[in-house]
Amino acid sequence: MAAMAGLFAVMLINLVLALFDINTGLRDGSPLAIVFSLVCIVVASLSFVLSFHEVEEGVRMGLPQRYSWVAAFGILVSLIWLYLEILRLLSFLQGDD
Repeated sequence: MAAMAGLFAVMLINLVLALFDINTGLRDGSPLAIVFSLVCIVVASLSFVLSFHEVEEGVRMGLPQRYSWVAAFGILVSLIWLYLEILRLLSFLQGDD
C-alpha cells in the first residue's frame, strides 16, 4: 500500500510539473522512464495479491454477497493499471513516446 501511495504521489507531482512545462524524464522514453514503468508494472502486479487477499478474507469472514463488487472493482482497477503500464513500456521500447 505504501508503494502504491508513493507512486501515486510521484505521478501527481510529475503531472503538476508537466503542467508548468517542466520535464522530469519519467514519461519521455528515457532510461529513467523505462525503469519507472518497470517499477509501476511490479507494483501493479503486486496489487493483485492485495485484491485477491481481500476476496479471500471476505469469503472467510462471511461478508454478504452484495459487497462482492468492491473486490471485483479492486481487481479491475489493478488490471487496467497493469495493462496501461505495459502498453506504455512497450511504446518506450518501440520508440513511440
